[in-house]
Amino acid sequence: MAAVINIRSRFDLRLSQQIILWNDIIKVFKGAEYVQLAGTFVPYLVNDDFEDMIPLRIAAHPGVVLEVVITSAPRLPFSHQ
Repeated sequence: MAAVINIRSRFDLRLSQQIILWNDIIKVFKGAEYVQLAGTFVPYLVNDDFEDMIPLRIAAHPGVVLEVVITSAPRLPFSHQ
C-alpha cells in the first residue's frame, strides 16, 4: 500500500459539514480522476438542483482513508484530519 497523505478538511458554513475541496486533492494527486471508499465512488456534493457545487468538493469522512484514482496509475490512499 502507498503512503497515506493527510489532507485537512474544511468546515463548509453553507452545508454545516466538513468537506474536502477537489482543488486540494488535485494539488497533491496529479491526474486524480475521482475518489472512492471501499470500492464505491464518492460523489461531489451538489446543490438543491443536484448540480455539482462550485468549487467542487466531497464530504469529509473523518478517520477513514479514501482512495484517489489516478489516470493510468494504481489507486493512492489519503486520509484527512
